[in-house]
Parts: sequence; structure tokens; C-alpha cells
Amino acid sequence: MTRYSTTAVLLALAGTFALTGCEGDIPSSGPTTVTVVTGAAAPTGTGGSPGSTGTPTANGAAPQTAGGTPVCRTAQLTLSQGDNGGDHGGMGTFVAQLIFTNTGPAACVMQGYAGVSQTVGATGDPVGAPADRDTSSLAKVVPVTLAPGGAAQFLLFTSNWQNYPDTCAPKSTDHLRVYPPDNTDSLALPWDRKICTGPMHLLTVRPVQPM
Repeated sequence: MTRYSTTAVLLALAGTFALTGCEGDIPSSGPTTVTVVTGAAAPTGTGGSPGSTGTPTANGAAPQTAGGTPVCRTAQLTLSQGDNGGDHGGMGTFVAQLIFTNTGPAACVMQGYAGVSQTVGATGDPVGAPADRDTSSLAKVVPVTLAPGGAAQFLLFTSNWQNYPDTCAPKSTDHLRVYPPDNTDSLALPWDRKICTGPMHLLTVRPVQPM
């Protein structure tokens, strides 16, 4: 499997953010995985683009792609944080590589953006603004087929809440709630990080990509 290199991550950050400062409450990396089925609507930040819709078919069945491969459903996926990424303090931005793994018995496909927000508790309500979608030239929306045991990845960028001292009104959170593309059930991942409850948007996601 091919993962984002450290150089690629740094270039991605340079092309997306120009913030300064750093913070100490950094999520731990590693393969910790928690699955939560919520049934709530997926959060969507600004900057939408083609890809995920967050809506299942009317009868609840998995929609089919043009090639007949079903769309990946939340119940057959796990979520983990990869080893790539980290806190690039000079830019005041933390980048995390998040990984969906297909634990089902058959192949499935995903395309587009995950819905991401920070929460208090695995099933808590979103705190602060949900993640915006990066629609720059660096964000390519492509279909990704996951064989049984296969994985797809996406990048989550988190700006430093300390860049907004007067209007942030920070609140501590302990989980990420992540909706895979075209799903209304979510996965949760431990995530010990503050977020602004004010009007600013700190989170940005790239679309899912092959590993």
C-alpha cells in the first residue's frame, strides 16, 4: 500500500494553509478504532463539490455504481488514524491521515468526501463547525474500490484554535465523528483536541484516495 509521504503532506499543507502558531493538545496517532452507528444526518461544511451525498437509497439498500459494485456502507467499515501527518507547528496546522478499512466479505466502492465533526463523547452532538471540503486542484475526487480487507484514506486538516483568541470560545472534545461518503451512519475515533465554538471553521477534508 502507498501512503502519503511526509514531503507530500508538507506540500499539501503549504498549498492549503498559511497560519502561524502551534498548540499542545495533539491527538495521539495509531490504529485505535471505535465504530458508532448513529443514524444522524452527515454534517457538511461549506465548499461542497461532486462526490458524497450523505443519502442512502430510499429502501435503505446500498446504492450500486455503474460497474455494479455496491457503495461502501458504514457497517462494513472501520476507521483508524494512520502514521502519516502530525503537527506542523510553523504553520499552526495539524494534519491527520484517516483510514477506512473494509471489514466486509465483498468489495465496495467509495467516492467523495467524508463528513467530519468534533464531539464530546462518541455519540455526542457536533461541537463547532463541521469540516469544509477542500475543492482546490490538490483535491481529486476519484472512485476507490476496497476489496475485503482493503483500505482508503483521506486527509483532515485542523487549524490552530489559538489563532482566534478573541472570538474562538474554545471547547475541549474527545472524539471525531466521521460519516463515510454517501452514508448517514457514522464512525467515531478518539480525538483529544479543542475546537472553536465561534463562527470560524477550523476543519478541512480532502476526498478519499487509494492507499
